[in-house]
Amino acid sequence: MVTKAEEPAENFPVVSEQKNQSQQTDEPVRAAKTSTPKISDLKSVLKGGVKKENGPVAEKKTNKPFTQEQLKRAWDAFAETKKPYVATYHLLSQGFEFRENKVIVPLHNHFQETLLDEMKLDLLTFLREQVSNDTLQLSGEIKTVADDKKVLYTNREKLEHLMEKNPVVKELKDRFGLDTDF
Repeated sequence: MVTKAEEPAENFPVVSEQKNQSQQTDEPVRAAKTSTPKISDLKSVLKGGVKKENGPVAEKKTNKPFTQEQLKRAWDAFAETKKPYVATYHLLSQGFEFRENKVIVPLHNHFQETLLDEMKLDLLTFLREQVSNDTLQLSGEIKTVADDKKVLYTNREKLEHLMEKNPVVKELKDRFGLDTDF
């Protein structure tokens, strides 16, 4: 069994061997060569100019026209890739609006807004590649539902609503002596 003290360090020079050698020859201990550049090397680089490496070249933006049907097919293809993620798939299945090169996703709540923000980059990249148009934009709009409809919770509220819609229900209630609280 080898203990940690006995394990040789692969990346580090063994100091104890160098120490023994220096004691015998009276020479100073020299560290292993490092990759630190010399000043003369730096000066020659400055005189000759700095060589620029070929980095990533900015791609030319494409702006091909496309139809809403092509966009819909690309949208559906992306939605199919997200089928295992139920909430994300449901959001993508709701559809979208397309106005002035901008895809607008109708959102019902802030949770859907968070989901859209998380997948926005992937979705936009996918759509841009599929329709060959890099100017395509994506945003979400939270749609507020008008509170015109009153939600009926109790039996009394439901009966009053029915009596407003059809007065015959009130007559039947009175004739048979019906009560909502039973």
